[in-house]
Amino acid sequence: MEQDEVIVTVMQKHYIKENTLIYSMVDSKIGTIDEKTKIFKDKVGNEYCSIEDMDLLFSEIPFAYANVARLQEIKGEHFNQEEAIIYYEEQCKNFFFYVSLNNNKPFYLAFNTNQLKQSVQEIDETEVLEIEDVDEYDALIDKIENLITGVENDEYTLEELEDIHDSLLDSRDVLDVATETIENKMELLEEQQEEPSSVKKEKTSEKDQFDFSFDINEVYHKVLETLIAQDEAVRRMLVEFSRMDNSDYQKKGILLTGSTGVGKTKMMQLLAKYLNRPMLIIDSTQLTSPGYTGKDIEEYLWDLYVACEKDVKKAERAIIYFDEIDKKGSNGKGDVAGQAVLNVLLKFLDGTTYSACQSVQLNVRSVNINTANMLIVAGGAFEDVYHNMYDKQPIGIFAKEQKVQQKRMEPQADDFVEKALMTKEFMGRFPIVIHLNDLNEAIFRRILLESNESPLKQEQSTFEKLGTKLTVLDSYLAKVIEKAQQKKTGARGLAGIVANSTWKAYDDVLSNKDHYEEVILSADTVENNENYQLIKKKA
Repeated sequence: MEQDEVIVTVMQKHYIKENTLIYSMVDSKIGTIDEKTKIFKDKVGNEYCSIEDMDLLFSEIPFAYANVARLQEIKGEHFNQEEAIIYYEEQCKNFFFYVSLNNNKPFYLAFNTNQLKQSVQEIDETEVLEIEDVDEYDALIDKIENLITGVENDEYTLEELEDIHDSLLDSRDVLDVATETIENKMELLEEQQEEPSSVKKEKTSEKDQFDFSFDINEVYHKVLETLIAQDEAVRRMLVEFSRMDNSDYQKKGILLTGSTGVGKTKMMQLLAKYLNRPMLIIDSTQLTSPGYTGKDIEEYLWDLYVACEKDVKKAERAIIYFDEIDKKGSNGKGDVAGQAVLNVLLKFLDGTTYSACQSVQLNVRSVNINTANMLIVAGGAFEDVYHNMYDKQPIGIFAKEQKVQQKRMEPQADDFVEKALMTKEFMGRFPIVIHLNDLNEAIFRRILLESNESPLKQEQSTFEKLGTKLTVLDSYLAKVIEKAQQKKTGARGLAGIVANSTWKAYDDVLSNKDHYEEVILSADTVENNENYQLIKKKA
């Protein structure tokens, strides 16, 4: 659907004090507004966010837009486009906006500057202003702040607030947003007139808003319904998450290791789901430090912010998973860019405030996000580290009697530095190493038969909806597992093998509904998907 063309005023930001801004008009622009993001784009592609976006209080972006009006409505029957623009600018040029954050609530006011000898839009920190202009400007700011303080401190009666409210509305209909705080206070006073004065609403502290506690046993068992044979790794991760959320000791990074396809990413996704926390997966191979081609951490955090419906508090308690971090150390210590990315993670772990934005280079829009309460996990296969990490075989005349099953040794921090070329600083911040088990034939079998995300179970459910039972022989399971081990892609390879071996049979059943009661698959089906047995329904 084609977007309506609108005209807006481009407003310049002036910092007054912490959490307080003044916006003054510098230009008018014609373009469109995205209904979802509320971003205005002019005809040459420049983008602006609204002054209503409180994230601008913490951003260095100097411009925003206000005074939205449909160009066609201004033109009406009396103006051409040029005349409509002139009329619009005359109506808007003497208005400026006061924007602040009081008690974590946005407050907007619009004022007309006709009484000033020099309008706010002409004020620039680099210019030398006459004393009388500065005095008048300061006096007006004082007047605004006194009004805000009075409203917040209940110094006005309901009738007085109604008068102030009406006077603001008279200025311009499009400035309704400037009266939001007064309207809220009016509603509160009206409620208090109807309720006993003893009735008070208790405020919820920020600590109460985010309850980090969880039932470790409940989450543990839920995750293991999907992630098979990784019991110890799941338990350890939950324990560490609980300790970091509920203690005051210095936060540590967690290094999650394991071969390709064992379920590292799946494990993190399941934990985020059952802990009810947002999650951001960062591809470390695409992550760069400033000055290199790739994606900056600020851009990843913007993606998280958007995924959290632009709720900063929600984003700041996310689980962050840096995937394939081992790739940033595998190119050698001469890889300056790779080492710099590892340093980015150190800063991230320390609890840093980033200006998350859509594009670092364009700096179109940004919001401050702090990482102090995030749970940080870095994952990778680290094949060079775990290769030959086993106890040595016994030697000598008693070797035969002493021969036992090899046991994997736990790597130390130095192993990651020497064999995977991680920095010592990185390993110092990621001292907790959790390793996922390699997948053997028995584990593959359990995944196919037990996991609630088993591709085999999903196929059986699909056939069942057609009224047909899907039966797999043990030879079928063995052949699927053999193929998966050959692919060396871990559990993720199972889905493709199962789908490829069953689609012919499904097509047959789908084309002959209510004709077959059972389909039987064997090892031959994996080799040739046209080899399957059909059992017809009894007449």
